[in-house]
Amino acid sequence: MALILNSSLVKAFDKFGQKAESDSADFDRSLLKTKRRAIHERVGLAMEKIFEDRLSDHYEALAYHFQRGQSLDKAVGYLAKSGEKSMGRYALEEAHKYYHDAFDILSGQSERLGNTDNQLIDLLNRWSFVYYYRGRYKELLSLLKDHQALAETLPDKDKRGMFHAWLGCALWHREQFNQAHQHLLTALTLGEEQNNFKVVGYACCWLAWVSAELGLLDDAIGYAERAQKIYLSGSRDDYIFVSSMAGMGYALWHQGNKSETLDVGNALVDFGQKQGDYRAKGMGYCCVGWSYQVGGELSQAVRFFERAVKVSVDPWYALFPKLALVYGMILNGKVLDAQNYITEILEFSQEFGAEFVGGPALFFQGMVMVIQGKTDKGLQILEGCYQSWIKNGNTLRYTTCGSILANVYADLACKARFRQQGNFALLAEKRATAYFKKSIESAKQIGAKATLGKAYRDWGYFRKDKGDTDKADKCFVEAAAYVQMCESAVLKAQFEVDATIT
Repeated sequence: MALILNSSLVKAFDKFGQKAESDSADFDRSLLKTKRRAIHERVGLAMEKIFEDRLSDHYEALAYHFQRGQSLDKAVGYLAKSGEKSMGRYALEEAHKYYHDAFDILSGQSERLGNTDNQLIDLLNRWSFVYYYRGRYKELLSLLKDHQALAETLPDKDKRGMFHAWLGCALWHREQFNQAHQHLLTALTLGEEQNNFKVVGYACCWLAWVSAELGLLDDAIGYAERAQKIYLSGSRDDYIFVSSMAGMGYALWHQGNKSETLDVGNALVDFGQKQGDYRAKGMGYCCVGWSYQVGGELSQAVRFFERAVKVSVDPWYALFPKLALVYGMILNGKVLDAQNYITEILEFSQEFGAEFVGGPALFFQGMVMVIQGKTDKGLQILEGCYQSWIKNGNTLRYTTCGSILANVYADLACKARFRQQGNFALLAEKRATAYFKKSIESAKQIGAKATLGKAYRDWGYFRKDKGDTDKADKCFVEAAAYVQMCESAVLKAQFEVDATIT
């Protein structure tokens, strides 16, 4: 019995001893961790004093030490500054990591930091730029919606205004233009109430793009001009200038203003070259390409769209010019050459939520399928895109693409007549006529003269092929007004040929 008892005591003492050693090891590790934090803190504080006059050169090191030190508020600040610095060097993945680390600190250490809600929304407003340039709009919209209720509780109207602006931006790129418009107007109101020129400037930049998509082309130009005035008045935020100028070029292109679109493009290219801003150059080349597209100089347009693609370094700023290139190729009769770009745009859009380019790319995919002989499937895609834009009030898209869809049906009708497929030819003719009428009516309402002139000219060809010479003449007369307006020697020469043939 004594032997058994003694054995039990030994085991108990052994277990106690092991626990004591473990506790001691844990204590030692905790003490070591505390010491390390103290060392990192002292290094960070020393660096702030030593490099006081050139802190920006050491943001990354300061973030590293304070992140592992004791001043988490300093860590958040320097991580955000490091992210902004990396973004300026086009190192977007690196920037994303810095912002993500700062977000993790704020999300997980709220009890140790004061005023966390304000810091968190401010960080999201800054981090959003990285999502924007990377084209990750699905993730951005989800992140912002997760924090929208929190943002609405802030008394700080400046931060709330910028938050609504970013919500509008994310929704715009997800092709939700009406919702985007509402959030951007909210941002504009909050910015005006606070006399915050940055919030007003960003809201106006993005309202220019969204208003154009809603068919409010004059409003779009007005917002762009207001943003440019803010930039020139002293708010030297290059993004406000570049985005508003590009948005203006986008609206002017659809209005059919060839020379003004070219002026905007040249101004952006010049700005980009002087400032070393690849984003400005890329958007500038797009605008120059659009100006040539307005004038019917399609080979030149494609050449500048290709330049835009080459100079773009961000995922998003490289993708947007590819859509312009696809459209230019299609207008230039090189639909099948655009297939690789269409596939790339669609895959990116489906993965990351960039429907602003993905929607039109899907429409163009339908065109390719029709050309490849997959008529039923292609028409299903084309009609689906068109009806979706009608339903969602995406006026510019159904106006512009309605004219293209009319041409698709016109071409199918011509081929069906040649093959003596009477019933299908009649159906395609009716569809073509209906889409030409709808596109022309809508283009008149919104002032989309580029679409209007092209639609009248193409409708004239369609009527001429059918033998309706008088009706074709009327279409060419209407198209002549557009030719006169855009002052294009190329279109004028083409029109004279059309008129002679008719």
